[in-house]
Amino acid sequence: MSVNSRMRNADDDDVPVTWDDQRAINRFGRLNNLFHEVEDRLKEIEGELQKLEDGNDELILADDDDLIMYSFGEIFFSLPKSETEELMERSAQTLKNEQQALQAKMNDIQEETKQLKVKLYAKFGKNIYLEEE
Repeated sequence: MSVNSRMRNADDDDVPVTWDDQRAINRFGRLNNLFHEVEDRLKEIEGELQKLEDGNDELILADDDDLIMYSFGEIFFSLPKSETEELMERSAQTLKNEQQALQAKMNDIQEETKQLKVKLYAKFGKNIYLEEE
């Protein structure tokens, strides 16, 4: 009898997974992947902003009439110092805008995943694991 009661207790922990539950689990997985993609892009942006800052520091040392080699993708071209400064400022501002948008997106993702965790843990308890490893 003790074996049967143990089996019944194990079965009591089983919670049926509905279509909506599966959709919520899938949504959580997609949001988690998106969160990591956004996080990776934010790290790339930080690196690019640091390179621009380093370039601005080096640009200060250049003479005003010097032509500055500027890299755009795989192409290098020469620009006057003033145009290079403007281009670098615009590039930095574009990256900062993207950074702000991605941080807002990251906050939205975190909020939705938090809500999904509450919902899924409430239904499945210890039968589901939604934490990072």
